[in-house]
Amino acid sequence: MIPVTTLNNIMKKMKNIYFVLVALLLAFATYQAADLSLDQWNNPGACPSIGPVPACYVVLVGFLTGLIGHLGGIRKTFLVGLGVPTALAAFASVGEFFGFIACPRTERGIPMCYLSLTLCIVTWVLWFFMRKAHTDQAN
Repeated sequence: MIPVTTLNNIMKKMKNIYFVLVALLLAFATYQAADLSLDQWNNPGACPSIGPVPACYVVLVGFLTGLIGHLGGIRKTFLVGLGVPTALAAFASVGEFFGFIACPRTERGIPMCYLSLTLCIVTWVLWFFMRKAHTDQAN
């Protein structure tokens, strides 16, 4: 039988690993969104627009807000921050699949909305595991 203190230490380490992984994914996503936003700034039309605002700007603000909320421990800020790019990526992925939206593509031709949605889903899963590790540690 494993002692309770050992299990608590393992859970604490897992929570820290998940925290770091979520932060790294959000930092990577923010960097990529900033790169695409810079491309949009230099070459208008690189991103689809939401009204007058290019979607990549909204995604950049969302990922950055999620990163700040995560690092600052502000749960609502994180949830709203990551929720915005998740919703946009889901909508854009459906639109790309059915042909009524054209997402920017990577050099290999992969729609970036698919990559963004995948990154968001992986981030959400890791965040939920981090929360579960925190809850299990408290019990």
